[in-house]
Amino acid sequence: MNCEMLRFYWSLGRDIVARDAENVYGSGFYRNLSQDLKVAIPEADGFSRQNLQYMKKMYLLYSQSLTNCQQVVGNSETEICQQVAGTTPNINDDIIFSIP
Repeated sequence: MNCEMLRFYWSLGRDIVARDAENVYGSGFYRNLSQDLKVAIPEADGFSRQNLQYMKKMYLLYSQSLTNCQQVVGNSETEICQQVAGTTPNINDDIIFSIP
């Protein structure tokens, strides 16, 4: 259940980031979204304005870390060399969604 909740928060954070370009200070974006979600999903909790902002921050934090993976590829006598890893984790993998 926690995994599915985190997936939902991730997708909601992604959607907020996508629509944030239209967000203007004082528009009540988070307040309106909070109210709309509470009406659309009345049996669910956790859609306060602050929680929606946390969902956006979670998406921004982990989406950047998933695309900026590095690995050590060699070890010379003077320095450790790094390069971008060949593959980045797929968001459908349970890497970030297995947080307890």
